[in-house]
Amino acid sequence: METRIYKLKPRPQYDIWGKTVNLASRMDSTGVSGKIQVPEETYLILKERGFAFEYRGEIYVKGISEQEGKIRTHFLLGRVQPNPLIMQPRKITGQYSLAAVVLGLVEPRQEPSPTPTS
Repeated sequence: METRIYKLKPRPQYDIWGKTVNLASRMDSTGVSGKIQVPEETYLILKERGFAFEYRGEIYVKGISEQEGKIRTHFLLGRVQPNPLIMQPRKITGQYSLAAVVLGLVEPRQEPSPTPTS
């Protein structure tokens, strides 16, 4: 994934592109309303962390399938069991994988505990 920051006022504008961004966009555009579609790599990582999936099949992904063939995809159904051994998102060649991004979106966010006042 590549990024670029444009210094515009009143705030900077960000632009990202690359295979990961293209794949995420295609998962959205070829998906089904109300469902989260993920590629095989994301499925393999999240299923080990207690998530359930429904196999969708292979789809043509413009910009990727021309070189790699159709992409196996799955629909995320939800968490079936908590996994106490959740690891940190793994980096692939210095970049976070799409699976790590999706995991960050579906993991519950922990709110900081309120500090007691006297």
